[in-house]
Amino acid sequence: MYETIEIRSMQEIRDLFPNGVADRNNWLMCSTSGPHGSSDTIDECEYILRGEVRDKAPLSNGKTIITVLMVKPRECILGWGEIQVNMEDLNYLRKIVRSTLQWIEKSQGGNI
Repeated sequence: MYETIEIRSMQEIRDLFPNGVADRNNWLMCSTSGPHGSSDTIDECEYILRGEVRDKAPLSNGKTIITVLMVKPRECILGWGEIQVNMEDLNYLRKIVRSTLQWIEKSQGGNI
């Protein structure tokens, strides 16, 4: 049995990752694009927020949009969505993504 859920806000990400890091049960990938949004990376979102991208401006609330994919591998749950973020949020996401990569490597190390 598996489940999918929609993630609609940065607050939901903060609730899923209260310490700002992934663990063996919760992973996060960003810039997943697909049918639910853009493929802008965290770095590209930062450039947009700084006003360094000609064809993309920040939203009127001073944020930009990034897509996310949350994976709970032990529960077979996928969370996906497009969320609005500011500069502080981007640093929080970077920290989660870095730790996600570490946990994926630990999890799959004996399978290579």
